[in-house]
Amino acid sequence: MEATSQCIGPHEPAFVASFVAGVGFAVFLASVLVRLERRLQGKRMAFVYRSLAWGAAEIVAFVAPIAFTAVLDRWAHPERTLCTSLVWRWYFVPPVVLVVTGVTWGVLDAFAQRRAPRQS
Repeated sequence: MEATSQCIGPHEPAFVASFVAGVGFAVFLASVLVRLERRLQGKRMAFVYRSLAWGAAEIVAFVAPIAFTAVLDRWAHPERTLCTSLVWRWYFVPPVVLVVTGVTWGVLDAFAQRRAPRQS
């Protein structure tokens, strides 16, 4: 049997599941990075570690939903090869959610730390 190619649409269950999982995973990664930022605050080489962590998280937030879509589509339709030309723009949403969520939580965390009474 010859493998056929069919482009996955935005309403395919495999794409919807991977998109929702990707956005949820991006929010989880943002919370982890905000906690890491708090731990690294004031430490030597913090900028390097912070930059590497954010860069790696951006790559993972972009690649994970694509890979998850491929796995789910292969499971649902083993006879075809995956084509994402109709939905490729949507894969940029999880990295954007990661940055927006991380920056928002970081600002709120810094604001809360400034407002908290100092303990001696």
